[in-house]
Amino acid sequence: MLTRDDVEKVKPDPQHLLDALSLLGGEPNKALMIGDHPMDILAGKRAGMKTAAVLTSKSFEDFEEVAPDMVLPGVAELLRML
Repeated sequence: MLTRDDVEKVKPDPQHLLDALSLLGGEPNKALMIGDHPMDILAGKRAGMKTAAVLTSKSFEDFEEVAPDMVLPGVAELLRML
């Protein structure tokens, strides 16, 4: 786990995500940032990741400006896609 207390820069700066990927040995172009806030999507895009918005606390319109790669009604929908 890599919390916001463990990093110098937090979302929407991509460094938090890049640090997590580095610890996991992952690459941004092979990762998916899933978030329930536009700031999550913005951070994922800045890190070079694909993004998925989950509509748990925001509406579809809240994400229009950040243009996620996909919009899901909930995380369970992502599991069905895998």
